Amino acid sequence: MKNLLRTIVLITIIATPALAQDTHQHGADQQQGNAMGMHGEHMSSMHQHMQDMQALMERIKAEQDPEARQQLMQEHMAAMRSGMEQMHEVMDPQKNMGTTDMKKDMGMMQDHMNMMQMMMEQMTGHQAEANKLQ
Repeated sequence: MKNLLRTIVLITIIATPALAQDTHQHGADQQQGNAMGMHGEHMSSMHQHMQDMQALMERIKAEQDPEARQQLMQEHMAAMRSGMEQMHEVMDPQKNMGTTDMKKDMGMMQDHMNMMQMMMEQMTGHQAEANKLQ
């Protein structure tokens, strides 16, 4: 579990500078519209995913049966992996950056940082619950 946490932290650190890249390619206006639309859809999906993971964590905390609790823990781990994959897709600078509006780019970066923080909170909660099982 510690290795997973380290891996996710490293991915976060490595991915963050990629968000700051400004990709000036031809067709920037069209790319800007597409990026902002994709960003909104992905962020909405990520917010829903986070809410689902939080609800799953509440179920884990309330579950008394060790076997059912272990199953919920496995579901939560799979949800965290899926969330990281979604975050990676959202943070792909080739798909989502390239706007000429620095405020929008910064807003997108802030949204991504908030998502990373929520994911870290989920991992911390997962680790705390995993420790209770031992």
